[in-house]
Amino acid sequence: MKSIQNEQDAFLNDFFDAEKASPPMVTDQLMVAVLDDAATMQTPQVVSAAPLKKSSFWEQISNVFGGWQVAATFATCVCLGIGLGYSSSISELVSTDYAVAGEEEFQLGLSGLFDVAEL
Repeated sequence: MKSIQNEQDAFLNDFFDAEKASPPMVTDQLMVAVLDDAATMQTPQVVSAAPLKKSSFWEQISNVFGGWQVAATFATCVCLGIGLGYSSSISELVSTDYAVAGEEEFQLGLSGLFDVAEL
């Protein structure tokens, strides 16, 4: 087995040595074609940009906020903030019971499902 491998290695080594010794055969036609392609690729190519679309005033305002989706979310948050700020008390709005500082129990207005003090 080793002798077969050595014979194959010797054959390949001789083959590669013979190829390294001979100069590469490049024809004049191939060199002219390569140089023509290189000259073609180096010429500046004119690229025209598409004209910019003039956006309306409302599009510009919407883009300031990040688009209509972000502006709608922002407006919703502002409305909820104003609504919560003007309500008489948050506990009436969400029906929560807060314990006075120092007391042990803290119950949420969820019909007494759990006590935070027991957790």
